[in-house]
Amino acid sequence: QQSAATIEEEDRLTAIHPREVMELSQHTSEVFMCAWNPRFTNLIATGSGDASARIWAINGKDASGGCRQSILLPHGHDSSDKKNKDVTTLEWSSNGELLATGSYDGVARVWSRNGE
Repeated sequence: QQSAATIEEEDRLTAIHPREVMELSQHTSEVFMCAWNPRFTNLIATGSGDASARIWAINGKDASGGCRQSILLPHGHDSSDKKNKDVTTLEWSSNGELLATGSYDGVARVWSRNGE
């Protein structure tokens, strides 16, 4: 069994510095799913319990570049229309042009990579 000191030293050696992590924090509820675009590799999509998905464009090759404003993909028209619309699954098409999202309301939606 490893000693606490050994574990702490391993943690110190493998810790990721905060500047190496980019937080995508515009969702207002838990994030259920993330998927990188297979062709446009600077794009990542997220699906959330706030009845939305988002497409994020990452600037540069690492977290230090930040990201542009995300594109909101709403699964409801207003706050009264978001019940049971948590976005729990999503997947990009193989050519990276389309994003399919699924939610608890039983509706699958297909979006272009620019959010239309």
